Amino acid sequence: MKTINKLVAILFMAIAMGSVFTACKKEEDSNGGQPSISYVRITRPQSSDSLLVGAGQGRLIAIMGENLKDAQEIWFNDQRASLNPTFITNTTIIVNVPAPIPRDITNKLKIVFKNGFVLLHDFVVQISEPVVGSMVSEYVNTG
Repeated sequence: MKTINKLVAILFMAIAMGSVFTACKKEEDSNGGQPSISYVRITRPQSSDSLLVGAGQGRLIAIMGENLKDAQEIWFNDQRASLNPTFITNTTIIVNVPAPIPRDITNKLKIVFKNGFVLLHDFVVQISEPVVGSMVSEYVNTG
């Protein structure tokens, strides 16, 4: 009787372990698709429904899409953005628009991936107007 109980217990444990391992099967990674950008939005959660077609220099934006995790470089016009790997996921890239003024204005956002694939998206960097803070003149007329 004891051997039958032991066999039943061992059989029950084997079935339980088999069901646990089949239930925890890792899902396939979605590496097969091409990277794409769905939209660009601001990063404030309360305004996440506000989509952008452009942003000012130094502005933090979220690029939403598919298969974005292998991004290596992001360019706005001819200015390279600084990437932080912790802000890159498969569906989102959070990045600051570069502050320097571009020399070549293409109004494109370009993402370069590990495999060499280049993704272009229409995006306008809104260049801020210059502000005169002070002026020095050596030869000022009297009065």
